[in-house]
Amino acid sequence: METALLKNKNFLLLYFGRLVSNFGNVFYNFAIGWYILSFTESASASGFYIAFGAIVYFILTPFGGVLSDRWDRVKIVYITDFIRGASIVLAGLVIMFNGTISVGNLSIDFSSETFKLVILYMTSFVISVNGALFAPAVTSLTPYIVGKEQLQKANASLYAQNALVHIAGTVAAAALYAILGIGWIFIINGVAYIGSAISEKFITVKTKEESDTPLTFKSMFVDMGKGFGYLFNNRGLFVFALFAVILNFFMAPLYSIGLPYLYNQVLQTDPLFYSLIGAVASVGTIIMSIIFTLIKQRDKIYRFVIIGLMVWLPLLTIQTLLIYLVINHVISFAWFFGLSIAISLIDGMIGVFINTPVGVAFQKYVPKDMLGRVNSMLNTIVAGLMPIAIALGGIFLEYRSVIELYMIGLVGFIIAGIIFLSSKSVKQL
Repeated sequence: METALLKNKNFLLLYFGRLVSNFGNVFYNFAIGWYILSFTESASASGFYIAFGAIVYFILTPFGGVLSDRWDRVKIVYITDFIRGASIVLAGLVIMFNGTISVGNLSIDFSSETFKLVILYMTSFVISVNGALFAPAVTSLTPYIVGKEQLQKANASLYAQNALVHIAGTVAAAALYAILGIGWIFIINGVAYIGSAISEKFITVKTKEESDTPLTFKSMFVDMGKGFGYLFNNRGLFVFALFAVILNFFMAPLYSIGLPYLYNQVLQTDPLFYSLIGAVASVGTIIMSIIFTLIKQRDKIYRFVIIGLMVWLPLLTIQTLLIYLVINHVISFAWFFGLSIAISLIDGMIGVFINTPVGVAFQKYVPKDMLGRVNSMLNTIVAGLMPIAIALGGIFLEYRSVIELYMIGLVGFIIAGIIFLSSKSVKQL
């Protein structure tokens, strides 16, 4: 992190607050997917769980964008972190209790699979509701804390932080999951969120924009319409959003369901192998983030996306081929895992290579009083079909193979690339 950012108290509070919560979140995200797959042995059960949280988040994010443009963004950030933390700690304590409680004629078996699933879904709902408020607020908070000339370095520093946390978190989660169990993973995650809220509480920057209209249910939809109108009237951004929708629809099942299912159910490996794949991707993220903190800030995103796609497509093709070869025992798991590690490293670099310039362009040129709405509408458009895609991916794996899922993803990637390359308006981005 450069000297100017190190001297920025508000950025450091945000940075360390997110550091703590992200560490706990990595624990949770790794453990929850593995836990559901282990005790249900069902890809569809895991897919539906992920899809449930994503659907709630998708529905509420536009409202979160409107509220972040009208309310104090700092308050939204630390209050939602505290609520998530308290809820997750409570859920962890409930999951760890395996006894039976009787209230009149009603008897609740805390150790039953059904009860644990109910608790997980309830926790997912709370996380998603608060996440829908948190995400637009925290995304639009950075331009208030740092100057426009520091946006690239600030965003790259946050990407690098996420990657470092992911490396330490996934490896630690794999070990602690086996030692402590899912209940303690929940508690660690919840305490991390509460610690994050405490740090963010001390951020001192005015972020509340004055509005000419009172906040009503009707005005919220009007504000959403303005955010969508901004995207729609900028044809380049709209085509970019369409491209991202198609790409995410086909890619989300691969990374959310396909990859963990491959390691957990098909190859039946120790969770450490799967965690290392994510950890190495984070190393790639760190490498590219460091590069972006050293180079001059660039606002044009078209070239970055094109180069990223040209590298990503061959990698996805090779990964699909490797999965086919290892499943059919043409190559050993050692060869498959070694090559997958290399691919994962480059994947992590590509993500930062594309996302950092995109984030800077939005934060720099979208008006501050519309940043929450525009970002939330873009995220809603991009992520809208992801829950359906993840659920369909889980159902697909109940009847078909992982290699077929990856082949479908490869076709979808090509379709998205053709749409992006054929648009003249995107070239202006």
